[in-house]
Amino acid sequence: DMSFEVDTINVDLSQTIELLKSINIGESPQAPVLLADQCRTTMDKAYITWQPDDKGHEYEIHYKTGTIQMVAYVKDNSFTARCLRPGTKYKFEVKSRNKNGTSPEASVEVITEAPHAAPVILDNKCCTTTEDAYIEWHTDDKAKGYEVRYTLDTVQMAATVYDHSFTAKHLSPGTKYTFEIKSKYEIGSSATSSIDLVTLTPFLFSLDPSRVDTGSVKFSEGKRCAHIHDHSPEAQTFLGNRPIVSGRRYWEICVDSTSYSVGVAYGNMPRGKDIRESTMSWALDRDGVSYSVQHNNKVLFEILSDMNPSKIGILVDHGLGQLSFYNADTRTLIYTHWMSKKCFAQPVYPAFTLWDGSLKVHYYAQ
Repeated sequence: DMSFEVDTINVDLSQTIELLKSINIGESPQAPVLLADQCRTTMDKAYITWQPDDKGHEYEIHYKTGTIQMVAYVKDNSFTARCLRPGTKYKFEVKSRNKNGTSPEASVEVITEAPHAAPVILDNKCCTTTEDAYIEWHTDDKAKGYEVRYTLDTVQMAATVYDHSFTAKHLSPGTKYTFEIKSKYEIGSSATSSIDLVTLTPFLFSLDPSRVDTGSVKFSEGKRCAHIHDHSPEAQTFLGNRPIVSGRRYWEICVDSTSYSVGVAYGNMPRGKDIRESTMSWALDRDGVSYSVQHNNKVLFEILSDMNPSKIGILVDHGLGQLSFYNADTRTLIYTHWMSKKCFAQPVYPAFTLWDGSLKVHYYAQ
């Protein structure tokens, strides 16, 4: 029989094992820990962040824009997705990667900010003359400005304004214009609101001298201008030579005086009657800094103002019974009177009472 004796060799590998553990040989990374409370969005961007992973060499991000699957690789522990749609939910999946493999995914859902609401246009404040259009909207305290767009002839016009109103000038009479307004913010813009406005067709007329004492009034420029002589003992009242029988009509009067009345009257108003005092006339009266709208010796509206307009605009809508007075220098409404029966009972004529100075019918090129 043969017998062997074997010596036992004891080897201590504990230090080697600890060394291998310390250098993570062959170990894949763990799923990233997303920091959901630090993720944020704007209307078109999403910022995603997670805890850094010492075992990961880079990170892989998956998300969808529309039907397109997007993939991005980053070294840092954050990612910003751009060109996203406002008010939309997005799901982001993040994985850690190293040479030994890829971690399971971690995911987070975020919603991009909804677009800012479109400006609210104040329809009752918007108005037109024959060549201007005035648009006003509610102010937005967060807006840095507003963009206004419209087409003038064939040219697209754009203006940036910092107030909540805009006046378009040099427009064509009797033409419809579409105005688009949006608010501009530090980041992005609002949705767009729009309004259609139609410039007025000029109402052309001259002054009728047959109702006044021509010794007290001098007419000139084709009877478009009337000048009160200095020696005139009393106010002079006269009408335009064309009636308004239907529709909307607008005209402007240039006034060189601080004592006058302008408005409308029926054709059978008594000769020489002050247009403030008749049952057949309605007038905006100026006396220094006092402005009032009067009918039949009754004050319908009164203000004290130093506005001193050089031109007064008058708008008549015969069918609706509307009579509006404007400061034509600033394109702002002074007052609108509505007939109690919703219409004028007869054709009306431009009407004037002048104490001193002169007035002139303002025409527009057609």
